Amino acid sequence: MRLGWVRLRLALTFALITAVAVGVMAFFAIRFGTARLEDQAERDLRDQVARVVPRIDPRNISALPADEPDTWLVSTARNQQPKKLGASKIEPPLISIATDAVQGGPQQQRYSQNGSDYLLYAQPLGRSAPRLVIVGARPLAAEQSDADSLRLRIGLAAALVVVFTLVAGFWLAGRWLRPARRALEQQQEFLANAAHELRTPIAVIQASASQALSRQRPTEEYVLALAEIRHAAERAGRSVSDLLDLARFDAHQAVLRRAPLRLDLLAEEVAASVPTEDVVVEVVPSDPVVVPADYSLLRQAIDNVVRNATRRASHVELEVSGFRKDVCVEVRDDGPGFPADLLPSVFERWRSGNGRTDRRGSGLGLSIVRSIVEAHGGHAEAANRPEGGAMIRLWLPRTRH
Repeated sequence: MRLGWVRLRLALTFALITAVAVGVMAFFAIRFGTARLEDQAERDLRDQVARVVPRIDPRNISALPADEPDTWLVSTARNQQPKKLGASKIEPPLISIATDAVQGGPQQQRYSQNGSDYLLYAQPLGRSAPRLVIVGARPLAAEQSDADSLRLRIGLAAALVVVFTLVAGFWLAGRWLRPARRALEQQQEFLANAAHELRTPIAVIQASASQALSRQRPTEEYVLALAEIRHAAERAGRSVSDLLDLARFDAHQAVLRRAPLRLDLLAEEVAASVPTEDVVVEVVPSDPVVVPADYSLLRQAIDNVVRNATRRASHVELEVSGFRKDVCVEVRDDGPGFPADLLPSVFERWRSGNGRTDRRGSGLGLSIVRSIVEAHGGHAEAANRPEGGAMIRLWLPRTRH
C-alpha cells in the first residue's frame, strides 16, 4: 500500500473520530443552549403574569389595568368573557388553559397562530377569587431566532473543527509516517546500491567461469580464472559488508560501545596492519591522546582512510593531535590529491580519491568513515595539501556527546 494512501486514510480516520465526538458535543450544546433560552422565556412570562396579579382587585373587576400587552383576566364562570389587560393581536385558547389552572394550579403550554409560536402561562388569583385566572402570552420568535443562530454557530464551529482536524491529521500523519517513508527510501536505496555495486563482480565471476568452462584449458588458465573469481567474490563481500554498515548507520541502529581509547596507539596499530608493497605508512610521534570511543568502529574508520590513501600515494603519514575540547587524527599522503570539483563530495557514496570507483575500492569507504565519526559526535574533513597530496582530518570530541 502506498504511504500517501495510508496517510490519507489516517487523516480521514482521525477526522471521522473527531467528527463523531464533536457531533455529540454539539448536539448536547445545542440542547443545553435552546433549553436555557426556553427557560429564560418561561421565567420572563411568569414574571409578566406575577407582575399583574397584585394589580387585580377581585372586588372591583371594573378597575383593571390596560397597559399589560398580551395579558388577560379570565373567569371560568359561565357566560364570562375574558378581559384584555393590554393590546394583543392573538386569540389563544384562554378558557381551556384557565380551567386547567383552576383545577391544577399554574399551567403552561405552547400555542401557534398564523405560523408563529407563543408560550401561554395561566395563574389563578388565589383563594379570594378561585375562578379568576391571569393568562399571559409571549411570542417565541426571538428565542427561536436565537436558537437557530446558536445551531448555526455551533454547526459552523463543529465543521471548522472537523476540517482543521482533517488538515492537522494529514500533516501529523505525514510526520508520523516520515520514519516509515525514510525506511522505505533506505530500503530502496540499499537495493539500488547493492545492485549497482554487485553488478561488476558478478559479471566478472560469470565471464571468468564461462570462459574457463568453454573448452579444455591448461591448469594455469584455470588457476587464473579461479583467482579472478575469488577477487571478484572478495570485492562483492566487501561491498555487501560496507552496505550493511551504512544501512545500520542510516537506520541509527549502530550501537557504540564506548571506552577510554588511546588514539596514538590505535594509529600505530592501523599503520602496522595495513598491507603495503611500495607504500610507506608511518605514524608521527605524539603525546598520549585518550578519547571515549568504540574501538572497532574507530579502527575501521582510520583503516579505511589509510587504505584509501595507499591506493594513490607512495608515502602516508598519520598524526594524532590533542586539543582542549577535541582531538584530531590527520592522514596525509603525497599522491595527486583530490580533484578540485570532487573535493566537496569525497565523503559521499560511490566516490573515491580519483573521482570514481575502481577495482580495489567500492566507493563507500569514506562515506562509512564520515558515518562513524559523526556517530561519535565529531566530523570529517578533506583538503589538498599546498605541497601536493591529500589530507583527511577526523575530529573527535574529548567528552562523550
